[in-house]
Amino acid sequence: HRCSIEVKTLNDNCKVISEFTYTVPEATGKICLARLGPQFTLDVAGMRI
Repeated sequence: HRCSIEVKTLNDNCKVISEFTYTVPEATGKICLARLGPQFTLDVAGMRI
């Protein structure tokens, strides 16, 4: 894939406590993965899964 991946960890108040981005040259998009405890959400092109 040609997307950068952004990983965020949230606290119990849904505030970002850590963030890391894996970048690729000439990225065509961004995928965001957020984690709150054992739960995850994925955002691809504005669609949350």
